Amino acid sequence: SNDILLGTKTVASLNAGSTTTVSRSVTVPNGMATGKYYVGVIVDSSSAIVESNESNNSKAAASATTIK
Repeated sequence: SNDILLGTKTVASLNAGSTTTVSRSVTVPNGMATGKYYVGVIVDSSSAIVESNESNNSKAAASATTIK
């Protein structure tokens, strides 16, 4: 994959069915090619938390961000 890690953030654990909103500022790496990119998040990327549904741990933005 061509994904680029822009940052990490630790959040408290959630109860089943709960959601939370998290904000994080990131810096676009120098030399990033111009174009459209989708920013996304992945939680529990190492599957450290046992869950009944492991398929809902990632989300990408609905629209692209343009790098000029």
